[in-house]
Amino acid sequence: MSEKNILKIDNLSFSYGTQKVLNSISFDLQQGMQASLLGPSGCGKSTLLNVVAGFHEVDGGEVWIEDRVASSALTHIPPEQRNTGMIFQDYALFPHLNIIDNVTFGLQSMPKRAAKTEGIKWLNLVRMGEFESRFPHELSGGQQQRVALARALAAKPKLLLMDEPFSNLDADLRRALVREVSEILRDTNTTAILVTHDQEEAFIFGDHIGLMRDGKMEQWGKPAEIYAKPVNRWVADFVGGGSWLKGVNAGGSVSTSVGSFKLDSGCEKSQDGNDGCHFEVLLRPHEIDLIRCESASQLDGWNGGEVCRVVHREFTGQETRYVVEVSGSEKVDVTTDGLPTFETGEEVKLALKRSNPIAFEVAA
Repeated sequence: MSEKNILKIDNLSFSYGTQKVLNSISFDLQQGMQASLLGPSGCGKSTLLNVVAGFHEVDGGEVWIEDRVASSALTHIPPEQRNTGMIFQDYALFPHLNIIDNVTFGLQSMPKRAAKTEGIKWLNLVRMGEFESRFPHELSGGQQQRVALARALAAKPKLLLMDEPFSNLDADLRRALVREVSEILRDTNTTAILVTHDQEEAFIFGDHIGLMRDGKMEQWGKPAEIYAKPVNRWVADFVGGGSWLKGVNAGGSVSTSVGSFKLDSGCEKSQDGNDGCHFEVLLRPHEIDLIRCESASQLDGWNGGEVCRVVHREFTGQETRYVVEVSGSEKVDVTTDGLPTFETGEEVKLALKRSNPIAFEVAA
């Protein structure tokens, strides 16, 4: 039995004055799902979150929260009546209140003792129970974020909205806290949306990802689907990136400077290409191995027929990154695990870990 929709957005549009900011956005979230809104700065992802929260009235389309319309051209339910929680980038804790009073601020309809018991329960869940008497300025950024989460969850919202809440933290703490928050939300079966411009953060958190550009939803789907089957070149570049090679279709395969590839059946445009059509083929750095020329004939799988040359190498400690020249004007980025095994200037061939890389048809 499928879970009920907590959020449904249908053909949503919003403008600031005459400027269209959101255009024909549609997606839905079921109970307990976690979604990431990912995209560059200014793409409209925070605006979309604010529309869902009720901070803006919409031009058209609908926002449904559970079984009622919260926003439409004719309807606008105010934020305090939507049963949503919000966590901001700056945490928005009250500096004059201690931690337990911050968490119980939204529980004023409960008896004071019951509210405190409830607040301590949520502080314990986020591992901040021992700090209940401290004030926000006495906590680190990560600790303040945990308190903000406890305060939001204490109100038991149907939908939790988070606007880049981890962006002020250092990289290691950010990754750890994203995982921790995600686990807490799963344990409490809380439906949530995270706005972020960081791909790793989005992929760690989201069951689904909405990739936005210029106020539109370029692609909505599971993280692995978006990575493996991007709908266009912009999505492919934004999520993972890699090296693009020019190619020409011949008999169902694309011929490039490093060899021929079968067309990716997951790419809709690729399936309709006729012989002679031009394509761009994406080779992701982690999907390529380098092999010495004398070993190429021993491989069972595909390997680049042309001899290439390593023109740059850098070792980061966990991996080695190479730039390989495959023709006079085309270069390929390759990333391998562990210590360097090839020298700059060495001749190599390429071996792909997937036989049908992503390809898009382009004008000649």
